[in-house]
Amino acid sequence: MSKKQQPILVEDVKVSGTDMILPATLLFLILYFPVCSMMLARGMSQLSIFMLLTALWLVLCGALFAVKHFMAMNNMPMTSMVTLLDSNVGCAEFNWMIIVLSLSCASGCIYAGQLILLPAFLATGIAFSYNMYVGKRYWELEEPGSGWIPYHHPNFSPEAPVNPSGKRLVVRNFSWTEILQSKNITPRDSDDFKVTFAEPDYTDEHSADYVRKSNPFYSEQPYTDDDYTRMAAVVKSGSSDPYERAAISQIIQSAEELCRKYALPDYEMYDLLLKFCQFNIKYRVDDECDSINHINEYFRFPGETLFDLEGDCDCKAVLAYSLFHMLGAKVELVSVCIKNDNNPEGRHNHAAIILKDDANKIKLPASFQKDNYGQAGKGVYCEATAEGFQPGWNTPDLVKDNVIVI
Repeated sequence: MSKKQQPILVEDVKVSGTDMILPATLLFLILYFPVCSMMLARGMSQLSIFMLLTALWLVLCGALFAVKHFMAMNNMPMTSMVTLLDSNVGCAEFNWMIIVLSLSCASGCIYAGQLILLPAFLATGIAFSYNMYVGKRYWELEEPGSGWIPYHHPNFSPEAPVNPSGKRLVVRNFSWTEILQSKNITPRDSDDFKVTFAEPDYTDEHSADYVRKSNPFYSEQPYTDDDYTRMAAVVKSGSSDPYERAAISQIIQSAEELCRKYALPDYEMYDLLLKFCQFNIKYRVDDECDSINHINEYFRFPGETLFDLEGDCDCKAVLAYSLFHMLGAKVELVSVCIKNDNNPEGRHNHAAIILKDDANKIKLPASFQKDNYGQAGKGVYCEATAEGFQPGWNTPDLVKDNVIVI
């Protein structure tokens, strides 16, 4: 499956809290002389003019920052709000020249007792000084990654169950490293974590809590689209295994901790959880898997996928659905048709998820391409199988009007 080319949008996710000082200062300089002339006409003293102009500059800096904060938190494109000059695009020498000239002129104003011009030179020097570091520090968001907490599903419970008597516990290790690197974020240290399962519940058919026994695909095979939908709906709801619920909750908790650690806005959770399924679960078709006895068609419960560390498109899609459902996002598990040389009849042969906007929760970013997808309606198509697919990307072979909600 090849990635569909998407337009590149400027997504100001990780920005410096001071990168609007230069645009604010340039606006300040445009307003400076008209405002100054008006104050002089009113007979105000130099000290009063100095204080009021300084206050005006601070207000403009705060106002532009507030606008940018609002735009970022509402996932609006930032192309119109980026810094006008930036040392990171080859203007370092120009920055230094302006800084030296501005501070020299400011010193001259102080020496000559001309306070009226002082705010202009000080503001310019400060603005270009900050401009030297634009984009090199994280924006200090207030409690990043915590916005989803009020919307967690009532079953959210990251605490692992008490060890059942006589059962051997095993851990499964997962990592965010590749996911962070795919987002051009350099990991500061290990971002690995682990979840726990009771091994007999996934490997011993004679265990009273054998999870796979309650999976409808364990005892029968689907032959029609209706069969797929009916059986997959059971798997979509998850198993009764408390370790499965804890593991899903722990993955979400780990992603939220990642947002806090790297100061990522709450809407990054959409991409992080989708990429978790892409990067941490090895793709393997059902009839090649020893763990499910090479059954021809098998939708795994999310706990089975995490325990086995493998699965095909439907297993990954069910896991993705479970993560977003537990997070509190509005999501649909769907069966789709990828019509190509291997499927000329147009049968349903793939599974994915559709994210949908909920006005009362964290909005979907503007860069997530929305479209209409059959029964699912308008939403963002999410491919949980192939590594690196962004929310909204799909293949040209996808038949969008033939999407069935499971």
